[in-house]
Amino acid sequence: MNQFFLKSTGLLFGLLLATHACGQAVKTPTPLDQAAMQLELERLASICDELQLTEEATTCRTWLNKVHRKDQQRLYLPTEFPVENANNAKQASWCKYFIAARRAHALWLYAEAQKLAQAGDEAAAFRKLWQVVREDPEHAETRRVLGTLVTAVAVRPKLRQATSAHPAFAWPPRSYSRVQTMHFLVTSRADPKASNDVAQRLEVAHALWSQLFYEQWAKPGQLTAKLSGANSNWNETRKMEVVLLKDRNEYLEVLGVREASIGVSVGYYNARAKQSFFYPSDDLEATFFHELTHQLFAEASRIDALNDAGNQGGIWILEGIALYLESLRSHGTFWTVGGIDAPRMQTARYRAVRDGYWPAWNEFSNGTIDAWKEDPNVALYYSHAAGLTHAMLDLAKQESGSREEFMAALTAIYEGRPTASTSLLTQFADNEEEAKLKYQDRMTVSDDQLSEFVASGTQVEELVLAGSAFKPENWHKLAGQERLKWLDLSFCNCTTGDLTWLNELTSLERLSVEGTAIDGALLKQIRQLSKLNELDLSGCAIDDTGLAELRGHKNLKILWLTGTQVTDEALKTLATLPNLKSCEIGGTSITAEAWQQFVRDHPVGSP
Repeated sequence: MNQFFLKSTGLLFGLLLATHACGQAVKTPTPLDQAAMQLELERLASICDELQLTEEATTCRTWLNKVHRKDQQRLYLPTEFPVENANNAKQASWCKYFIAARRAHALWLYAEAQKLAQAGDEAAAFRKLWQVVREDPEHAETRRVLGTLVTAVAVRPKLRQATSAHPAFAWPPRSYSRVQTMHFLVTSRADPKASNDVAQRLEVAHALWSQLFYEQWAKPGQLTAKLSGANSNWNETRKMEVVLLKDRNEYLEVLGVREASIGVSVGYYNARAKQSFFYPSDDLEATFFHELTHQLFAEASRIDALNDAGNQGGIWILEGIALYLESLRSHGTFWTVGGIDAPRMQTARYRAVRDGYWPAWNEFSNGTIDAWKEDPNVALYYSHAAGLTHAMLDLAKQESGSREEFMAALTAIYEGRPTASTSLLTQFADNEEEAKLKYQDRMTVSDDQLSEFVASGTQVEELVLAGSAFKPENWHKLAGQERLKWLDLSFCNCTTGDLTWLNELTSLERLSVEGTAIDGALLKQIRQLSKLNELDLSGCAIDDTGLAELRGHKNLKILWLTGTQVTDEALKTLATLPNLKSCEIGGTSITAEAWQQFVRDHPVGSP
């Protein structure tokens, strides 16, 4: 392992290398395990500090991202080595040593992958190999084992203009293009850049999906054989078809007649035609992963999937896994999936913990896609499916078998055995009432989960913590969530003293402190949140004097005062809120006469 040290004169050995030995090769160090790699990166970062290589120091300190959250899975893709700057000898020297450290760590990771395969855990070994090429994209043995899977995510696809009319959509010659990748055939009406970008993202999605669901994708024993020297190809299927339309209007024109709900989507997978349809959009990413999950399980897995899978029951599992994949998030040099902060989890937690939502299990688990489309509660069903899936895949890691049982049921649903869905209730409890309570418990955020989330540095726009009971010191850890737009603290154990940082959340638009022990003093903080338009104070110790702290708030539109201590005097404060559109006053001491007069003078209703 390369050693760096401070000389007695205060000069760094690394600085001497940068100024006098630039261009000399750095020998590949011996394998570095996790601890040794972390130590080497810390040494490199310290030297970069001395040399004022700020970006390089940050890269070293964040490369391993020491916080491994228990509520998430981490995935990797090949990551290129940094390029030496010929005009900066110090940066060039750093590159050599940083690359050497990564190569050394890759050697250790490869050995770990071999051990995992020998122990019979091919799925973990496969994921470890992807971590190898994250550290060393040139690692020869890993590239041999993974083969075209690695090149598929790195090769820039080539777009070719079609010279004949499209057989299905009657598009004239040269009005559309085709892009072929290792696993996909893209027919596109979008511009070349958007077409190539989508084609490359398809291969990224395939690589991430294959890591997450290796058991459903690869043949048993195949990885072990390849690690032993076999050169067999990975299981390859026909290229999956994706149609990228020019814009939303064309998307609606092509699909709107066939699919009644197509107008509210930005993507759609047609299982019978075996085609996915998208159009370029700013909010495409979540839907992109969702619909591709349907396509990958149906066409790229070893599952013998029916074209009408889910039409006989158990649709919640198929939709749940697709909703789960919406949580895929890139962190630059690695990806994560799952987590208490996943966007779909916020509404799911709100419904489960705050509202106590739990549909009758037999009816829910036997639901079909056609029945869901006709049901006015379909949004609740999707939310519940997302919550259940996260709870079984990521929030039950101490309870063996939950993930395996879920994946077995998913396979059964795809293959036309709908009763498999009902058995999953036992992953929570033996009877439905206890299962509901266990599910709510899993969905409630714990102290450890909050600490890991904050320590990971993740920034989110929505965070529902309903029902949480944190230690006082942990409440203050939320102060750094500067991007938050929706924060729900309903029925948590927080007090006004725990939320003294609330005014720092300057992007906040929706806030609920319903059922908490906060008092009117907190409204001094809330008054400073200029973008806040929705506030729930139900059940809090808020009186007329406390509410007066909100006087003149220019953006507040929706306000809940249910069960507070306000009286007719509070109406004077409400009258100063120029944009107030809705206010709930049930259970307060505001008289009916005073409220009716207020409503006549101000166009305010109940939410």
